Amino acid sequence: DMIFTGTPGSAAAIGDGDIVEIEVEGVGILSNPVKKEI
Repeated sequence: DMIFTGTPGSAAAIGDGDIVEIEVEGVGILSNPVKKEI
């Protein structure tokens, strides 16, 4: 199996308070909140 990642075109930077999610059909969703490091 192979997993490819990337963005179409130009995407905005990930910042504090954002949520990054990935979904694998038939498996589920992984959701990660982004927090600024202190």
